[in-house]
Amino acid sequence: MCGHIHSSTYFHSKGGEKYMEEKEFLTPSSTSATSKMERKIEVMPQITDLPQSYGDTKIVLLPRDPWWCFAYWEIGEQTLQQIRNLYGDNVQYLIRVYDVTNVEDFNGHNANRYFDIYINLEAKKLVYKSSRSKSQLVCRFRNKSVRW
Repeated sequence: MCGHIHSSTYFHSKGGEKYMEEKEFLTPSSTSATSKMERKIEVMPQITDLPQSYGDTKIVLLPRDPWWCFAYWEIGEQTLQQIRNLYGDNVQYLIRVYDVTNVEDFNGHNANRYFDIYINLEAKKLVYKSSRSKSQLVCRFRNKSVRW
């Protein structure tokens, strides 16, 4: 059977979700035939944007290669409010990175060395170059005088 394919796309909502529906019709080339073949494709619901924040307080440090690291963070609103209540609005935030290579049971005071990276909280991420390759690193949020 020879024929022509005609395609139409329709957008509609079902239960608050948006769907795209595509219909293809195969119409016979003969004008005497009255049958149509229809194929209905339903596409997955539209994905909404990810939230800007999950309300957690955490920092994640990932090695990119032996020399470079990537860090990203989130500070929950409740934690930020506690910091403002204790230290005011003019707090300098930083990430303290500890070199804990060959350190057993790191307790925050027994690192081989550490360095501080001042951060802008709104940036929520940074990439930095380590001065030593193949180090084991741990990081914590701090303000200039206190860790939290």
